[in-house]
Amino acid sequence: MRLRRFLGLFGLALLFAATGAVLLVVPRGPTYAALHQVRVEEVPGTLLLELVPPPEGFRPRLSPEEAYDIAWAQKPASGVERTLAIVRDRYFGADSSPDWVFIARNECYPAAKGDLVSPARSGSVDEACTEEHLAMVSVDAHDGLPAASYLGVDIGADWVPAIAGGPEASFVP
Repeated sequence: MRLRRFLGLFGLALLFAATGAVLLVVPRGPTYAALHQVRVEEVPGTLLLELVPPPEGFRPRLSPEEAYDIAWAQKPASGVERTLAIVRDRYFGADSSPDWVFIARNECYPAAKGDLVSPARSGSVDEACTEEHLAMVSVDAHDGLPAASYLGVDIGADWVPAIAGGPEASFVP
């Protein structure tokens, strides 16, 4: 009788331990699958910069809304395109951690002579930035730290990141 009781308690303890291990190992929360980058693509007008799909089933710890608040202190007036991707520089490589990537149009850094787009060269700030100019900010999807920022130029102003949910899912006003 004692052995049976011991085995029953031992089995129950194993069941609780296994349940706890599953809860600790299995990722929780949404995958935001509609926002996952679906193919490798180059970001227009950047030098060797690509967006790479995250690992299948990846679940970020940070929501896209939380990352958006980190990425932009002052929200772009024209909205942003977003994707969950690994940002890879074909020259320098990439870390393996997926980022929330936000791309704004009509944004540039016209603050000083010598910048890519500068009022010192081309007139007023309004004339310097156009819909073709891209500003991209990435935020680590695990820890929320700003990962990088880049500038690009999209001749034709028609590029959007290739995400599972399509262009409509990508845009945030």
